[in-house]
Amino acid sequence: MFEDILPQIPEISTSAKYWYVRTDGGALYEPFRRSQSIAIGYPLVSLSFIQELDEDEKVGLPILKEELRKHYPPKEGVDGRVNDLSGLHAAQLWKFVREMKAGDIVIIPSPKGERLAIGFVEDKPAFEDALTLGAEKFPEFTKRRSVNWLRGIDRSGINPNLFKLFLNPQTLIDASNYAGWIDPLLYDLFKKGEDYHLVLRVRTEEHIKAQPLFKTCVGLLDLAADFAKLESLDSETDAIETRINLNSPGDVEFWKNGIQLIFVIGLLIVFINGGGITYEDAKSKFSLKTDGILSRLNEFLNDHVRRESVKELGRKLKSLQIMDPKQISDLFKSLLKK
Repeated sequence: MFEDILPQIPEISTSAKYWYVRTDGGALYEPFRRSQSIAIGYPLVSLSFIQELDEDEKVGLPILKEELRKHYPPKEGVDGRVNDLSGLHAAQLWKFVREMKAGDIVIIPSPKGERLAIGFVEDKPAFEDALTLGAEKFPEFTKRRSVNWLRGIDRSGINPNLFKLFLNPQTLIDASNYAGWIDPLLYDLFKKGEDYHLVLRVRTEEHIKAQPLFKTCVGLLDLAADFAKLESLDSETDAIETRINLNSPGDVEFWKNGIQLIFVIGLLIVFINGGGITYEDAKSKFSLKTDGILSRLNEFLNDHVRRESVKELGRKLKSLQIMDPKQISDLFKSLLKK
């Protein structure tokens, strides 16, 4: 079974960089999102000029800085001082054109920053074409990168560690130091390096008490380990690492080297939450289409020895509003078709 599901699990490259791209106070959020792209300004410096610079940043970047200064001369501020930001702007252009690559992760904020869109830079070179949204044109933003937007996220549910990133006023920010907090925003189940990650979405907006939360997590781990042992699968729950971000709503993230136990935990949630199988109802019209691991898991949960504890775990999942992990649910449906 695991040979079938491994190719379907999304993978985040360990070499991917992470970029936070501002949207001019939110004005560019919809143009970026609908055009499946991001853009950066300074149209008087052509894309071809940047692409033809020496690949060595120490050589090319000073030339780009002078080109910017020529087209956008530093201006005198209200205090009479000349504020020369050409070096900063040159560095941002360099990153956008020369450093950003396919597979990198991009985040953009909506107006007021209430929502974020997150996606992947596509395997296409930077291109030059003025950004538009319907009849509205944004002629200042001509240098662009194609992005495959994966999902939109409410800012209220993200990890507070990311708030520091949003305070940075620069247009283009390397957010790679925040990778551990950004990855769970992408998928509920994913591989990165040798580890497989499972993200539990806790959607209750009520105050979360410690005991029910930790009892739920321990209950899932113990149940998964018991089933894994019966199946001669990896059952080492002590090797599972976790990270918790709970702001009501929030996330609980598990990760481990190897897919077996992580997948069983996710599958348990789908089964106990419903998942198309009513294991408590003997009159259910639903019938499994396989005599493999799904049927055996159904029998395991239905066993009279553990049925009451499984029901109690189901009530805890419902109380915390822990959602079915999307990637697990999708894989579950694909297994049923076999």
